[in-house]
Amino acid sequence: MARDGEWADHVVVVAMARMLQIDIMIVTSSPSSAPENIIVWVVGKTYFQGDPILLGYVWESHYMSLQPI
Repeated sequence: MARDGEWADHVVVVAMARMLQIDIMIVTSSPSSAPENIIVWVVGKTYFQGDPILLGYVWESHYMSLQPI
């Protein structure tokens, strides 16, 4: 996702979190999400101690990085 034209779906995001053993926090724009469900936490490793990767999800479109790569 560092270059234009690269994409991933939710399955790939979960697989990436597990492969890298890092948590990923996803902020979604889903119109049906209650305020408490706007943030989705993908656990890549139990008891992960570092900063998570922060992604945005444009509803039914694509993921994007919300931090510099």
